[in-house]
Amino acid sequence: MGYCVFQSSIVHIHQSFCTSGETANEVKRDLKTNLQVLIVIKEFYKPAETWVTIVLMQLIVVLDNSGDV
Repeated sequence: MGYCVFQSSIVHIHQSFCTSGETANEVKRDLKTNLQVLIVIKEFYKPAETWVTIVLMQLIVVLDNSGDV
């Protein structure tokens, strides 16, 4: 499950650069949800910590580029 959420996050990160308006907001919201799930998973599966780090870094880039930070 964790790896699927991580892969989904990668797709959302890509989509965030390719969409605008309400769709972009939905993508960001879904990406945040994925990050929350990965944070819970890392408590049980140590490699998920790396996934969280990658997604968090990319989320910061997405938010920074959108001016939402």
